[in-house]
Amino acid sequence: MKKKGELDITFIMSTVLNILFLAGLTFLVQSENLYILIPYTILIFINAVYLVVKAMNITKNRA
Repeated sequence: MKKKGELDITFIMSTVLNILFLAGLTFLVQSENLYILIPYTILIFINAVYLVVKAMNITKNRA
């Protein structure tokens, strides 16, 4: 039986997605298109907040 709060597939997928977002950000900055860059940055921020909250919950459940 799996404990709630362990590293699951959604956490790993979100981590990989955030890495890909950051790699893609380098190419988007070169285009200098703010209409694409601002929503893309907001999406990265939302994903990063999800990762932080999930990691805090995992740490809290281990203690």
